[in-house]
Parts: sequence; structure tokens; C-alpha cells
Amino acid sequence: MNKARLLITIILAAAGIFVTIGDTHLPAAKGIDHAGFSATRASKDIEIISSEPHSIYHPRERAKVKEYLASRFEDLGVNYEIFDYDSLVDRKGYVFNISNIYSVTEPINEKANSYILLIAHYDSSPVKEIKGEKVVSYGAADDGYGLATILELLRNVLNTRSEWKQGIKVLFTDSEEYGLNGIKKALKYERDIFENVGLVINIEARGVRGPAILFETTSGNSRLIELYKNSYRPYAYSFTSAVYNTLPNYTDFTLLKDTLPGLNFSVIDNLNFYHTDLDNFNNISLKSIQHYGDQILPLISAYLTDQKYSDRNRLRSDENCIYFTIPFIGLFTFSPSVYLIIKIITSIVFLLLLLAYLKQSRISLKSIGFVMVLNLLIIAIASASGYLVAYLSAKANGLPYRIINLAYVQYEFVFTIATILLFIVLYSVIYIIIIRRRRISSLNFIASGNILMLILSFVSYFKLGDSVIFFIPSFIAVIMFLLNIFNFSKYLNILGVILLLMFVSPIIYSLSVALAIGSLFVVTALCGLYLWLLLPLTDRFVRRNV
Repeated sequence: MNKARLLITIILAAAGIFVTIGDTHLPAAKGIDHAGFSATRASKDIEIISSEPHSIYHPRERAKVKEYLASRFEDLGVNYEIFDYDSLVDRKGYVFNISNIYSVTEPINEKANSYILLIAHYDSSPVKEIKGEKVVSYGAADDGYGLATILELLRNVLNTRSEWKQGIKVLFTDSEEYGLNGIKKALKYERDIFENVGLVINIEARGVRGPAILFETTSGNSRLIELYKNSYRPYAYSFTSAVYNTLPNYTDFTLLKDTLPGLNFSVIDNLNFYHTDLDNFNNISLKSIQHYGDQILPLISAYLTDQKYSDRNRLRSDENCIYFTIPFIGLFTFSPSVYLIIKIITSIVFLLLLLAYLKQSRISLKSIGFVMVLNLLIIAIASASGYLVAYLSAKANGLPYRIINLAYVQYEFVFTIATILLFIVLYSVIYIIIIRRRRISSLNFIASGNILMLILSFVSYFKLGDSVIFFIPSFIAVIMFLLNIFNFSKYLNILGVILLLMFVSPIIYSLSVALAIGSLFVVTALCGLYLWLLLPLTDRFVRRNV
């Protein structure tokens, strides 16, 4: 083993993981004097909005937030309306009133034929009982992030109003946290709010930090994603819509996505802050707020100023595209047909390579079968271990075990990282033992891993319409499998390792924080699948003779 290459691999791998799951790839917060979108400026609104809890059970405090938001519209010089809805009743008979705040701004010279609609809610989460204690959210992130971001976005685009071809609508809803009442009332009594709307952007927060993820789109998103390509530092995966649909969570966007084309943004880290007193101004992330603005501002500007969006149906489509992000590299998008063609070509190339390697006796069907069975067993054990750790963690904290939304587990992050690291170490030890004692070539590991990944990618593609979490690692590994025909290419394996890590690390991170520790068995299983390809590629780089 070449120790220098091993050290290089460890350093590069650590760096790749750090920059893709940390906040180093997020934009730095711009100061108040910055001409464009400024998270620092937006935070001034959040500080006031989140000064007190303002749920439906805090009518006086919620009224203050409403009045403040109305005053901000006045500061910006735009007209607004307040729609009041009285005598709503909760499950226990508590009677409350709600109010939506609505603003519409036209181009300077004429009434628009098409509008963009920005939505956020201004009520905070009601009182919640956690481990026997009642806590209440201050709504700094949920949904102070959305409110402040929209106000700062509006300030920016108003500076270019002379260039507008389309108009902009803003809707701040009430009682989103309790039954989506605000958006329901708007849809029932103020249908004109949604007339001629060609694009909806909803801004939410399911945590307080991390990247602002485009986690959901309406069906038929190909043209929406074409628009999204204008974003600065995009962060989106097409599979997240499928994951989100498994969660018992709803937003105002939920009631609109079947009728209007739209995008739904949110931060998702950390669930332990969500709907608790930790969602306060002291815990906000300026980088996350800046990421919202840097992504969304170019979209709004493009929509308002490009004549093609005067057709309010411009962003409708019958086609869902496949897309994913690799931090620092960018957004990759594919039409379903192109994506399927790439999958088929990749599979054919891989099969031809299998035949070539078999003919050269560099791999064997017996070894591939042995590795396949062994790795599936290891992944099953790892998944069961992940479940056991999560279950015991829940019970130790006096919580019922849940697969998703298992929050408020003390030292959750430590348990998750420790479990993953322990699994990586054990897997690596088993790999080394197999390589040395049974003298099975690392190419057999790559071959068997690719077989399973390609099978999973086709199954998930035809069942869910998306398969990037399986296919892209497989695609990278097939390229490396091809290059390993040539002896000199062993040095290129490190590139495969880094690309794989930069792709899979954000996925592991996103699933871990979105689904919480209850889903640790899913995370460990995915780690096993990815290690199945990562370890042999690393091995082919660091070993002198393979």
C-alpha cells in the first residue's frame, strides 16, 4: 500500500465531505450596504417578527406582527389589503380570528397579464409539549425566514420596476400552522389573488440552518427547472419531492401545487429546533437566509422582465425532468427520455465491460456472486444496527420510536455520526480481509456493486420516476470501470472517489436531517451501497499492485 496515496485520499475525502455537507458552499451573508439581496438587512425584519411567540393562541402578539408587515409594505411603497376571517374554532372550542395580508404590484405602464405569487405565513407554531415540558416557538425561521426573504426580494425587484413586463403578488397567510386556514380562506373567498398567476414560490423552514433546498415542485416541472437554472448556487434534487410526500407535513403550497406551477423552498436542518423555543432570533443562520435570496432573486427578476412569461401558462408542462446538484459544480438536468437513454447506454457499456473483464480473467462470476451475497448481508446487518441505535435512543429519551420525525433525541448527531463511522471502519476491515485472504480483485467489488445499483436505479425509475441516488454513483463507477482497462488510469480512481463523495455526501446529510434519527437504518443501508463502490475505487488508487 502506498501510504502517501492513502494520506492524499483521506485528506481529499475529508475535504470533499466537509465542503458538501457543511456551510462552506453557501454564500456569505451580504451586509446592509449591499445593493442586492442582503441577509443582514432581512434579519432586521426577523428580529422584530420573532420578538414574541405569535401563534393563533397569541392574538395580541400576532396582531403586532401583522401590523409590522403592513408597515413594511408601506415602507416599500406598495399597496396592500388585509382580509379578515372571524370566528374560527379549534378542536377544543377555542375561537380565534385570522387575517391574510395581500399585495399586488403592476408594471409601471400597464396592467400585467401574468403574475408571480410569493407566499409565506406569519403565524408561529402553537404550544408544543416535549418530554413533559410545554414550549412555544418564536417563529424566527418558521416562517420569519420566508417573510423577511420576500420583503427583501420585493425591495430588490422594485428597483427594476421600469423593466417589468409581468406583475408580482405577495400573500402572507395566517394560521398556516393550524390547519392551513389562511390559504384555505384565500382560495375560498379571494380567488382573484390566484388569477393570472403563472408561478408560485413558497418559502418555508423545517429547521434553522443549512442550504435552502428546492425540495418540492409541481408536477410537470421541466420548464420550472429551466427557469431555476438561473439561480445562483442552486441546491435541488428531483427525488426530494417523493421523499417529502412520505412525510406528515403540509405547507400552503400543498393546496396550490395541483393547479398552479410552483416551487417550494426550505431549510431542513435541525428538526430539534423546529416548532420549539429554539426557533428564535439567536439561532438564525444568515448564510441560509442569503442562500434563499441568491437562489430566488434571479428567478423573480427573469420572470418579471422576460416577455415570454406574459403567457401565464408558459411554465406548465407535461414532463417531469430529472435533476440533481453537486455543490461547487452546479445543477444537472435531464429530460426523462434523455435520462433513460443514458441509463440504457451506461448499462450496455457496463455489460460489455463485464464480458471483456471476464474474458481477460480479471473478474469471475463466482467472485462477483460471493461479494454480492456478502455485501447484501453486511448492508442488512448495518441497517438492522441503525434501527436498533435509533430505537434505543428513542426509548432512552422517553420517546416513542418513529421512522420519521423522531425529534428531541439528546446527542442525536453524535449517535448518528458514531454509527456511520463505526460502520465505515468495520466495512473497511471486512473489505481488507476479503481482499487479502480470498485474493478477490477490487474489480469484482465494483462489478457486483454496479450490478445492484443499476437494478435499483431501473426499479426506482419506473416505480417513482426518479433514480439519481442509485444511478449517478453507478454512472461514475462505470466510467472508472471503463478506465481501469488501462493500467495508467489507476491514478484517475481518486477522481471517481471524490466525485462520488461530493454527490452522495449531501444526499446522506439531507436524508439524515430531514427524516431524523428514526431513519438511521435507511442512512446506514445507503452508506453500505455507496461504500460498495467507494472502497474498491480507493483501493485501486492506494495499492501499488492491483
